[in-house]
Amino acid sequence: MLSILSEKNIYTYIHQRKLNSINKDNLHIEGHYELAIKDIVRLQEELKKPGLTTKEIAQQNSISVTTFNKYIKHALLS
Repeated sequence: MLSILSEKNIYTYIHQRKLNSINKDNLHIEGHYELAIKDIVRLQEELKKPGLTTKEIAQQNSISVTTFNKYIKHALLS
């Protein structure tokens, strides 16, 4: 759900208390973290970058991402 590339990032979020394990009392027995969906959704919102992506802007203007990037590179946007 978080589109996280590595387990290390998840452990980092847990250690930073951005994610809370709901099974912390049994963690030593179960050997894995269980996370609440509401915490994952909350963190998704925190990690969401403001604004639009180049892909979203290109789609809105019916052009390819490559063309839009060329516009950026050549300062053709106003």
